[in-house]
Amino acid sequence: MNAERRRSRMGKKVEKGLRGTAANFLSRAQALKKLQVTLKDFRRLCILKGIYPRDPKKRPDRKSRHDKVYYHLKDVVFLQHEPLLQRFRDFKAFMKKVRRAAGRKETSEARRLWANRPDYSVSHLVRERYPRFVDAVADLDDALCLVHLYAALPGNRKVGGTKASKAVRKCARLVKEWQLWICQAGALRKVFVSVKGIYFQAEVEGTPVTWVQPHPYKQKLPGDVDFRVMGTFLEFYETFVRFVLFRLYSTMSLLYPPKIEAEALRSGVPLSQLTAGRASDPNPTFTGEEITGVKETPEAEEKAEDGSEEEEQARIKKEKKLLQKRMRKAKKALKDIAEREEQALEAAQADDEKQGAEEGDDDEGDEDNEDNEDNEDNEDDEDDEDDEGGEEEPGDGSDDEATGKLAAPLAEAFRSLSEMKDDGDEDPSADVGDHARLLKGLKVFLGREVPREWVEFVLIAFGAEVGFDAPGSLFAAEDSGITHIVVDRPTLDSRFANRNVDLVQPQWIFDSCNAGVLLPCDKYAPGKALPPHLSPFVDDDREGYTPAYAEEIERIRKRKRGEADDEPAASGEPDTPDTAAAADDADGADEPEDASGEGPKAPLSEIPEQDENKELAKSMMGKKARRLYDRMQHGIKKRKGKVEKLMEKRRLLEKKRADEGRQET
Repeated sequence: MNAERRRSRMGKKVEKGLRGTAANFLSRAQALKKLQVTLKDFRRLCILKGIYPRDPKKRPDRKSRHDKVYYHLKDVVFLQHEPLLQRFRDFKAFMKKVRRAAGRKETSEARRLWANRPDYSVSHLVRERYPRFVDAVADLDDALCLVHLYAALPGNRKVGGTKASKAVRKCARLVKEWQLWICQAGALRKVFVSVKGIYFQAEVEGTPVTWVQPHPYKQKLPGDVDFRVMGTFLEFYETFVRFVLFRLYSTMSLLYPPKIEAEALRSGVPLSQLTAGRASDPNPTFTGEEITGVKETPEAEEKAEDGSEEEEQARIKKEKKLLQKRMRKAKKALKDIAEREEQALEAAQADDEKQGAEEGDDDEGDEDNEDNEDNEDNEDDEDDEDDEGGEEEPGDGSDDEATGKLAAPLAEAFRSLSEMKDDGDEDPSADVGDHARLLKGLKVFLGREVPREWVEFVLIAFGAEVGFDAPGSLFAAEDSGITHIVVDRPTLDSRFANRNVDLVQPQWIFDSCNAGVLLPCDKYAPGKALPPHLSPFVDDDREGYTPAYAEEIERIRKRKRGEADDEPAASGEPDTPDTAAAADDADGADEPEDASGEGPKAPLSEIPEQDENKELAKSMMGKKARRLYDRMQHGIKKRKGKVEKLMEKRRLLEKKRADEGRQET
């Protein structure tokens, strides 16, 4: 069989790599060749566009090495149409001119060229990757973590080359802007101090956002970290965070960016000294230059702040006229709807009378006529109200009821729309939850040894007033209105020795904020051994073990909320050894003894039958279902073993404390 007959019979032979899995994936070298860019620019482009390597189920080239990096063909084609690709090429050509001038010893020409270097913006990428604000908030965790990390790094060349100090200053400003919005909105929910840093969680538009802030110590820069890759991520995250902050500030009618002078930022301006001005325009435009800060000028900021009152009054009058016009149209539409429904109702009543006459049922016809007359009289007396008197057919009055259901929401909507403009001067921080009012009314003074920046942030976010020993404090240490003094050393300052205030360690602030109530201060007194700092990110019910201090906090919470609690230690006093042992016995009695966690074991007579039924059901499972069941049982046993180990440690610790108490007595 020659080639022509084979082609006509079996079709044209497909070349290798043009069909199936091999046609959908490209190696990194093939992608570079297709895009005609360097590896450095390709990495930057993938990071900015949010494109990552893929792992194909079957390797396109089985003979190649297994450590090859593959990209999907659609992603590479997507990169081909990116405008930044041409920007990178233009910058590459520009750098050739700069190097040529530097090689010819033309220093002034090289500096002139470098001063006029081409620049680019990634604002369009933020709008492209996050078309909805909900998606942006859900992806805000990584951006905040990196911004807080760079704000704590030193501004040397190892961090970001010649632009390191500028990047660190920008991140420090973004951190202040983010903290200022959290305090204004009262959005902070959880705080946890760890060895790695301080974990925060805030609620933004109903979505929990978690980030970690490094401890304010000197950071050691590791040598195996590629800061160029991190700098590319930071380049996108800076613009991304500015977009989100602009939206959040605009939602609360606050001016963005807030005025924070560079000198005040370098000197560590206290968060209590920062204020967010009110925006003159409640619906500001969403432009890339405003968000990214490319063209920030003092004149533009002053113009945005000092809005003309006459223009504002004219705009309000115009909106009121428009609302009145819409309400007149709505009333007319409602009147037309009521007339049409009344005509339809009369027609339905006439049909009912005709049908009753044809059937020859005089008694029922008389009753229907009386009911129809009652309905007409009630409609004349009550205007547009629903007729509830008399006995009607199931079809009578349903259209009138629908008219009432339609008219009420429309009237309420227009009424609320007309009243909306009257509430435009409300305080944006007034509509906050109970979390923001937890420490309201407290005046807290921080000692010198307490880390001021993030402790001050937590206190202000929950409504407290903060003072400290530094310029910019709202009040001095001698203020008579101070309610709490936070110290972190066993020996007290002479100024705090004989004062009628609560002396606490910093952990009292975090535990109270996580618990949602003000905990007793006696356990957090200076020099005392602190109770365990429980993580608010752990679900005790899901883990199957509740620490003793968590149970005590729950009793305090119930008592302060006025709920009845019949437990023996409801008075808030420390548990005695006998009480703790009795509670442990009660907990052990209430624990589910079955491995599946479905409740206590059945009587001994029923155990063999249950085991037999369980084994029978297991034998009828398929292979995959049996493996899944075995993995589930393994996880349950592992979790139960961990809980038993924790309970055993708890019993030993309480026994040791009881023995020490007996020896002291």
